[in-house]
Parts: sequence; structure tokens; C-alpha cells
Amino acid sequence: MFIRFLLVGGSGFVIDSATTYLLIALGLPAWSARIPAISLAMLFTWLANRTFTYQTQQQRSAAELASYVTVAVTMAGLNYVLYLGLLGLHAEPLLAIAIATATQSCVSFFAYKHLVFGKGRHESP
Repeated sequence: MFIRFLLVGGSGFVIDSATTYLLIALGLPAWSARIPAISLAMLFTWLANRTFTYQTQQQRSAAELASYVTVAVTMAGLNYVLYLGLLGLHAEPLLAIAIATATQSCVSFFAYKHLVFGKGRHESP
């Protein structure tokens, strides 16, 4: 299941990057191009993780999407804090990115599994 999670995340990265560069090529500033790119990647990874990674059988819901976005934003924050901490310890930026991303990926795998796609989550009473 973790390999599927990494495949979905890698695909989300490609969608995010490609969309960002496409929007920049179309004239958007780099900072604003990331907003729709991240949104598109997050929508893709939510749908792909629920069907491919965690194979959730329950109906999609706004509550599930909100939980997914909350975890995603929290994990992005964790990644950034780890990155800054490693830079503060004089790690090379690429090494800091790799360590922060690997750590965040492991934490987010379990957070999505238990907080977003766990059995009985977001079902209507």
C-alpha cells in the first residue's frame, strides 16, 4: 500500500510541476501559478489515494475532502518546518528537501490512512 501511496504522490508532483510550468508559460507569475497547480494536484491525489492506495468503498464526501486538505496542509507545514530545521543545522538544501519529504511522506501515509480514509470515517449516521 505504501508503494501505491508513493506512486500517487509522485504523480501529484508531476501534475503540480507541469501545471505550474504551463501556467507560467501562459503568462502567470510563478507565485500565482502554484495556487491552481497545487489545487489540481491535491484533487487528483485525493481521488487516486481513495481509490488506488486505500481502496475506500464509502461514498466521496465534502467532509472527506476537507479532512484530506487539512492533513495535506498540515503535512506541507511539517515538511517545511523540517526543511528549515535541517537548513539551520547547515544541511545542504537538496538533502534537507529529501529528508523532510521522506519523513513527511511516512507520517502523511498513516495520517491519511487513519484520519481520512479509515473505516467508518465520514459516513452519514
